[in-house]
Parts: sequence; C-alpha cells; structure tokens
Amino acid sequence: MNNRNRCFPCPPSPPPFPPSPIGVTGPTGPTGPAGPAGATGATGLQGASGIPGAQGATGATGARGPTGATGTTGAQGVTGTTGATGIQGSIGVTGATGATGAQGVTGATGATGIQGFIGATGATGAQGITGATGATGATGTAGATGTAGVTGADGARGATGADGIDGAVGATGATGPTGPAGPASSGLNAYGGLYHSTVQFVTFPEIGSYVQIRLNTTLPLKNITAPGNNTLVIQESGLYELNYNILISANQAADIAVSARANNVVLPQTRGSQTLAVDSTTTLSFDGRLSSSSFVTLQAGDVIDLTI
Repeated sequence: MNNRNRCFPCPPSPPPFPPSPIGVTGPTGPTGPAGPAGATGATGLQGASGIPGAQGATGATGARGPTGATGTTGAQGVTGTTGATGIQGSIGVTGATGATGAQGVTGATGATGIQGFIGATGATGAQGITGATGATGATGTAGATGTAGVTGADGARGATGADGIDGAVGATGATGPTGPAGPASSGLNAYGGLYHSTVQFVTFPEIGSYVQIRLNTTLPLKNITAPGNNTLVIQESGLYELNYNILISANQAADIAVSARANNVVLPQTRGSQTLAVDSTTTLSFDGRLSSSSFVTLQAGDVIDLTI
C-alpha cells in the first residue's frame, strides 16, 4: 500500500471559512522544541545514485600498526622453469694443497691387456766383457773320416835360391861301429805330425785373418823336423799327404775356415770351412768339426803350420 502524502494521525479538519485576503507574513517565530520522534517509517525505495562528489584530499598516513602474528606457511609452490645458464665466472685463486690422504686398499689386478705390437729392433749394444774361461769339456768321439777330396793341380815351382858359400871342410871323424839292422821300411820316405794335448782358446784380431793353431806334442818323425814353434820343416822334396782334424766350440754363430800353410802361404787344396751349429744339448755354444786329407807337393825346407 502506498502511504505517500498520508499522515498518521491527521489533525482535525478546520471549519470552512470564506476566503480572506492574505496578510503580510510575520516574522518567523522561534523554533519550538522538538517533538517526540515518531515511529520509524518503512524504508523507502532506493533512490537513484547521485553524481559522485569530487575526490577528497589524501589523508596523512597513519602510524604503523603492530606486526601481526606469522601466518601458517603456505603449501610449496610449483617449481618454476630453470633459467638460462649464466656466463662462466672467472677462475678463483687455487686453494692450498690438502694433506695427502691415507693409502687406499690395493685394487684387484686388472685383466691382462692385448699383446702390443713388437717394437722396432733396438740398436746393437756395445761388446760385453769376455767372460771367464769355462771348464774344458770332455773330448768327443772322433767322427768317421770323410771322403778324400779331389787332388788339386800342383802349384808353380818357385825359383831356386842362390847357392850359399861353401863352408870349410871339417876333419873326417872316426868311423863308428856298424849299428844293428833297422826294421823293414814302411815304404814312406818321410812322415811326421803334431797335435795339441788340451783345449786351447783362440782370439781373432779381425774378421778374415788367419791365426796359427798351437800344437804342443810331436808325433814320430822321418825326414821332417819339429823346431818347437808349432811348425814342421820338410827335409825331402816330394808329394805329401796332409791330414788334420779339428773340433771347434764357439760362444756365437760363425763361419769358420781351417787351412794348412807352407811358408805362411795358404795351401788352397787343404782349406775347409763350416758354419757352426748350435749345441743341441746346452744351446749355449755353437759347435763344428773340420777335417781334411789332401795331397800337396812340397820342397825341402818348406815350413808347414796349421791355421784357423
């Protein structure tokens, strides 16, 4: 129900009068005391919003109030994406070296690696000092005599030397008693020989040079002399059979040659050579055997020796 333009309670209506002229309005009387407050009327309809007033000046900042109690920690937020890597910083000063730690337990031995390639052969080392002479080995069993080689052609005969001055004829001595008859001749006009009774060691001054073999024991002689310097001297010219047999042991592999000489000249038909083979029993030495049997024409006065 709309109560607009209505009053409660309304004053009694005045009696009707005839209209009269309107007099001058008197001065406003003093305001009377406020009457008792009437009952609160029903809330009217919301009026239309008025035009906003101008923004008032900002008031002074009030004093800071006391800090409130810390609130409960919020849940962990979602991790943000990783930022770009920053520029490398400059290297800092190296710190002092720390004390050496205790020796760790030795690890298990690793598996053997693959065999590497064989390296290049190193340069040959300097010649070592010659070792002490070993004990003389037992004499081996003599091998079978080899087949005689073909007799070489006789060399040209050298010029006959000038005859020496005849010496004075000595006085004739008294005739001695006749000796007993000798044994029947063997048919050889001359023979003789030398051999060495022990092992001997030979040092070569250079490759290809001949060294005289020492022969300290004399065999029976006929028309041959042995002056004691490892030589035989022929007393009767003729065709001679020369024989030798030599056992050799060396400390390294080598090609060895042996030859008889006449007057310090090699007799080529007597020369023999051999490459020494490793000893199959010890593998510490190289052994060989050289032997020869050849016919050579010799002159009275020739000096024969054996060389290696």
